[in-house]
Amino acid sequence: MIVLGCNDVRVDFGTTVALDGVSLSWEEAGAIHAVAGQNGAGKTTLCRVLAGLIRAERGEVIIEGTAYPATAQGRRREGVELVHQTFALPPQFTVAEALQLFRPGTARGGLFQRGRMERRWADQLEELGFTVSPKVLIRDLAPEQQQAVEITRALSSGSRVIVLDEPTAVLPPEAIAGLFDRLRALAAQGITFLVVMHKLRQVRELAGTVAVLAGGKVVLPPTAMGTIDDDEIARLIMGASSEQVVTGASAVAMGLADAPEGLTGATASGNATSVESGGLPGRDQRDTSEAAVLRVQDVSVSSVEGRRGLRSFSVEVFPGEIVGIAGVEGNGQQALVDVVVGLLAPREGRVVLGGADASGLRIAARRRLGLRYIPADRQSRAVSLSSSLWVNAMAAPVSSGYGVSGVVRRGFLSERRLRKRGEERLQRWQVRYAASDQAMRELSGGNLQRVVLAREVDDDARVIVAEQPTQGLDLGGTELVWEALRRARRQGVGVLLVSSDLDELFALSDRIVVILDGERVEELRPPYDRTMLGHAMVVGAAS
Repeated sequence: MIVLGCNDVRVDFGTTVALDGVSLSWEEAGAIHAVAGQNGAGKTTLCRVLAGLIRAERGEVIIEGTAYPATAQGRRREGVELVHQTFALPPQFTVAEALQLFRPGTARGGLFQRGRMERRWADQLEELGFTVSPKVLIRDLAPEQQQAVEITRALSSGSRVIVLDEPTAVLPPEAIAGLFDRLRALAAQGITFLVVMHKLRQVRELAGTVAVLAGGKVVLPPTAMGTIDDDEIARLIMGASSEQVVTGASAVAMGLADAPEGLTGATASGNATSVESGGLPGRDQRDTSEAAVLRVQDVSVSSVEGRRGLRSFSVEVFPGEIVGIAGVEGNGQQALVDVVVGLLAPREGRVVLGGADASGLRIAARRRLGLRYIPADRQSRAVSLSSSLWVNAMAAPVSSGYGVSGVVRRGFLSERRLRKRGEERLQRWQVRYAASDQAMRELSGGNLQRVVLAREVDDDARVIVAEQPTQGLDLGGTELVWEALRRARRQGVGVLLVSSDLDELFALSDRIVVILDGERVEELRPPYDRTMLGHAMVVGAAS
């Protein structure tokens, strides 16, 4: 019996074909199945069709042997739930309130008794093996705890099939193993999981079967992991020929290989061998006579909404240098980013950009000094999903008053010229789109990030704050971001890289500064040692 599947599904977004006659089927219940593919391959669209969140132009969805028209929405009654990559629970609700929101029929007489409600969800969370208090606000939970609540929500409806869209993308490395253990335990109880993931190492570790989508089509039907090797899966994802071998940054992005442990092969002048041969371009010897393009001096920030602040934290970034920030999630990284970009005022200390004290400056003024920002939360911080592509590409330059030379006519901004400038940026970054006036929400995650890069990595940039820049991206998107940051470094831009991906930090950083409990506890230089870094992230500086 087919526990989950689809037949001849087609989905169009305007002139873009997201799924083109997709037919897939999974027959093993109580198992974990994976779907892989590049951004834009149609994976998320497939998840939403299977969960009944979007209507297809044609086709059918199969659930536990029964076929349903894919042209209709709603699969919850049929037993399929989707856990989104970006969490959807209301941040101002407690855990119990958020869970109860999705089970309104459980109230007695239409009224809720808080104590009874909290006890019910505490029992449910404990039964599933999740350590989360039902009284805590959603916004105060760590990412892995939010995900636990999302999975609890999905299972509380009685669903036997759960679709997880990029569940590891939002998690720090130390939480991924715990997620995998929990999914295996739930699968052993008869729950079937369909998981979208990018890193093949994780697919191999977790899933029993893998299917691959490319360009909205099936290029590999569900196949037992024991019958196919990672190189073949990688070639199918990339569209490479059977003779080609996936190497270099692509292999690292897929999880086929570890990142080089720092700037191997670098010469005294700071040049390096090619990325493909294992070396990385960068500055292994910094000219300390240069002025820092970014200086965070003894900054202290109070905790905000449960997020840890900073305590006398300092870091410098010099021209042509990438400085990585490493730490267990929730140790002050967000406060550091917010202070630098101007979203949070320091209680003590100051932020200096290009020699100018920017501590009291607004965001627009900091951007005029050359500060650029690639946020981790692309949908709420980086773009306006309802606005057009070209508007998003040009919004920051226009609102901040730079980069608009040639588009002002008789004292007014020319929309035609602005749009043309925006389209040039989109084309330079090879954004795939139907029309420049289509809404941002219609783009895949990888193309959405290209729009952000088109806006933030410009000729006027002097400092780039890159916060989890490849989170949720596939190998193609990861390579694009890595090369963009390396190119910016070669052009003399300073980059502050905040990432929970150790491979990414090792592959890009000239130095790594470790943050723990809001304090700077260690600085590491290449060649990097994973054990030493891990110790610093959890315990602090080595004695």
